[in-house]
Amino acid sequence: MYDQSVILRLNKRVGWVAPSDSYFSVPITEDNKLSESGRNYEGFHYSTTLSNIYHSQGYIDSDEVKFNEYLGWMGNQNVLAVLSNIFNNSDFSCINNSDYSGDILENLASFDDAIGLGMSIRAIELMITSSRSNFISKVGKVNYSKFKSELEGYFDNGEIVVDGLRQKYDKAIVKTAKIFCSGDSVIGVRDGTNNW
Repeated sequence: MYDQSVILRLNKRVGWVAPSDSYFSVPITEDNKLSESGRNYEGFHYSTTLSNIYHSQGYIDSDEVKFNEYLGWMGNQNVLAVLSNIFNNSDFSCINNSDYSGDILENLASFDDAIGLGMSIRAIELMITSSRSNFISKVGKVNYSKFKSELEGYFDNGEIVVDGLRQKYDKAIVKTAKIFCSGDSVIGVRDGTNNW
């Protein structure tokens, strides 16, 4: 479906912004800051910050090397999930066993929203499920219902009135899948129709 070069290139599409506050002092490698698109993860959701990730991940007092490896792992897992949600999704009937590597490399920008929103989802999930005990994890626990609404959307009488990150992510996945699929073969992920 796609080769390793696709994963490597997509990992460079969206990067991290090194914070300027003194609360977070771990240097970030150039690889993790690299953003070929000019976009950064924090731009997709305000809570997708290095400080929040650092203080929520499982390695207490993680050093520069370990934390940068963790960020690289998160980015790689995120890109693999995006690719899987597009190319291994039974809701997209046009997907077959073709090698899409060339097409993906020609349309890298079409993956930016899904990559950024996917990382935002991962960051919030990390914050609300962290077993760490510190200020950031307490904020995640105290704001659980707010973060849950940020993920799932805001509802009124059972109807969604404001999309959450998951709905936005699904729309980005469908939008990207339409590039690789023709006609009406791409259907919506959440409600099973072409209409959101």
